[in-house]
Amino acid sequence: MQFATTRVDVTLHCDPSALVLTVADDGPGFPVGLLERLGEPYVSDRDERLEQVPVRAGGGGTMGLGLFIAQILLERTGAVVSYANGRPGSTPVGAGAHVTVNWSGPLPAAH
Repeated sequence: MQFATTRVDVTLHCDPSALVLTVADDGPGFPVGLLERLGEPYVSDRDERLEQVPVRAGGGGTMGLGLFIAQILLERTGAVVSYANGRPGSTPVGAGAHVTVNWSGPLPAAH
């Protein structure tokens, strides 16, 4: 939410073969050079991005370790996490950052 301009969309698609959670914003997106390294510990350019976007609540620190921990925990549940930038007009929020968490295959029954 810190890098979104005005909007963050969370969508969930569920059918018997997959559960897909997508979070997308209308901000500047991920820096292209950082996309392939997201999910590694301590990968961040947060300080540079904060200079381009008004600082909202929180501020400071890096996004790398928290993103790394979240990805590891999601992967332990069988999820595949992917990061991308949207294309203008491709989604309601446009070209911002997009994170997709995908659980495919037979889904475990709820207890």
